[in-house]
Amino acid sequence: MASLTGVTQRSASGNKDDGSPVGDLYSKIATGGFGLWISAVIVLGLSAGIISKTPPSALRSAASYNLAVAALEFFLALSSITKPVSPTKARSPARFIIILAFTTMMWGAAFPLMFVTRSNRETYKVINLDKRVLVSFGTGVVGILQNITIACACLGVSAFIFVLYQWYCLCRLFLGKFTPEEIRQAYGRHAL
Repeated sequence: MASLTGVTQRSASGNKDDGSPVGDLYSKIATGGFGLWISAVIVLGLSAGIISKTPPSALRSAASYNLAVAALEFFLALSSITKPVSPTKARSPARFIIILAFTTMMWGAAFPLMFVTRSNRETYKVINLDKRVLVSFGTGVVGILQNITIACACLGVSAFIFVLYQWYCLCRLFLGKFTPEEIRQAYGRHAL
C-alpha cells in the first residue's frame, strides 16, 4: 500500500524526475524569478503612482529609479528560466550569473532610496494652499503618499530577498556534488 501511494503522488505531481536535486534547484531558481517578477510588477505600479503625485524632488527621483529598475526586471526575470550549461555540468550559464549580479546591484540600491526619501515631508507638497482653499485634504494626501512609498520600499526588499534566494540556490548548484544522471535529467527537463 505504501508503494502505491508513492506512485500515486509521483504521477500526480507530473514531474519525471521528482528526486533530482539539480532539477529541484533549477525549479527553485525559476520560482524565485517568478516572485521577483511579481514584486517588480507591483513596484512598477507603486513607483508610477508616486511619480504622478509628487513634484520634482528627491522622492520623485528615487521613485523614477525604482520605476526603471522594475521595468528592466520585467524583462530580466525571464533569464531565471534556465538550465544546466551542459548535460555533464550542473552550473548555470554565465549569462544568468551576469544578469543575477546586475539585478542584485539594481535592487540593492532601489529599496534603500525609497526608505531614505520617504521621511522628507517637504516632498509631499501636492496641494498648494496659496492657490486653492482646501482645508483638510492636504494631510490625507501626505498619509497616502507615505503609505505608497513605504509599500514600494517593502516590495523592493521583497524583490531583493528573491534575488538572494536565487543566489543561495546558485551557490548550492556550484558547491553540490551531483551524479551525471541527475544533471542529465535536469538538462532534459529544463530544455528551453
